[in-house]
Amino acid sequence: MNIDKGLILRGMQESLTDMHRLSGELTTSQLRVLMFVMRRGKATGRDISKALEMSPPTVSRSIATLSDEKISRRAGEPVGFLRLESDPLDRRVRYAVLTAKGQALVDRMVEKFQP
Repeated sequence: MNIDKGLILRGMQESLTDMHRLSGELTTSQLRVLMFVMRRGKATGRDISKALEMSPPTVSRSIATLSDEKISRRAGEPVGFLRLESDPLDRRVRYAVLTAKGQALVDRMVEKFQP
């Protein structure tokens, strides 16, 4: 497999620049949760907590901040990168899933790795 190192490095640099811009709005924990859901497509809080070795309350707060729902206990407006989706077989289980805005961010990041 022939890898274009310049292309990979340029893509990483541009993606990191986008992440740096977001870091003014999001905490490191929120960015980690967002990146995990971007990679997986959908994930429960338990999946995220276990994989990222984060406490369940931290994951829950991160998902709430990243979601598209206005939550009265949270200051500020919803970021809108994620939405919560119930499992059709078990309504107790909720998945964090990318919104169109979240998918657009993924698409922009992936685009940076294209020649």
